[in-house]
Amino acid sequence: MKRLGFVDLASLVYLGLVAVLLVVVRRRASEAWPLLLAGHALAAGGILRITRLPRVGALGWLRELYPLPLFVLLYRESALLNHAVFAHPLDPWFLGAEQRWFGCQPSLAFAERMPAAWFAELLYAGYFSFYPMILGMGVWLVAKDRPGARRFVGTLSAVFYVCYALFIAFPVVGPRVLETTALDADTVSALGLAGIAPMPASTQAGPFARSMAFLYAWFEGDGGPFPAVMSSWPA
Repeated sequence: MKRLGFVDLASLVYLGLVAVLLVVVRRRASEAWPLLLAGHALAAGGILRITRLPRVGALGWLRELYPLPLFVLLYRESALLNHAVFAHPLDPWFLGAEQRWFGCQPSLAFAERMPAAWFAELLYAGYFSFYPMILGMGVWLVAKDRPGARRFVGTLSAVFYVCYALFIAFPVVGPRVLETTALDADTVSALGLAGIAPMPASTQAGPFARSMAFLYAWFEGDGGPFPAVMSSWPA
């Protein structure tokens, strides 16, 4: 146990808790639950093996940074399991709450009032920077400040695993739900959102907008906006 640091323990605890969930809810969570369970066992075994590695040299880089690819895999897994607790997205409740609190849908109203391409690109660039920022900061800290790197990855572990658990427990697609078939027409109409116009074409033409469209299609899972990891990530 002395070899295990906070990151190792946090990763093992999260893997164990989700494994228990997989066993308890079985097919309601995912048809692929046996494969996911086997993946958790392999990941846990890999972590225990990695903790035996020295913290110096090339192997030291693996020892310090192995959680980063694990974060990606577990994030994608959360999208597979976000029907384990609630069968349907909770967007109607959140959309209704926003309508009551603000008298509108803030994200949609904002897009209508600020359709400028340059402004949309700034926002998309900020979102996109989240991805290389984590890897870049991790690599820089391992090269320059190993104790700082451990604190950085440890903080990420705490934030990400809590958020992933909430993603599974409280599935919310976010504004993109209006572009999908996740909500039936009656629900959309009852929320006063029928006939919502698509995002202005001018906001979707820039390189960062296209990059994020690719990430939405191939990486982002439905069910992660509550709570958004980006808003929880420490500066």
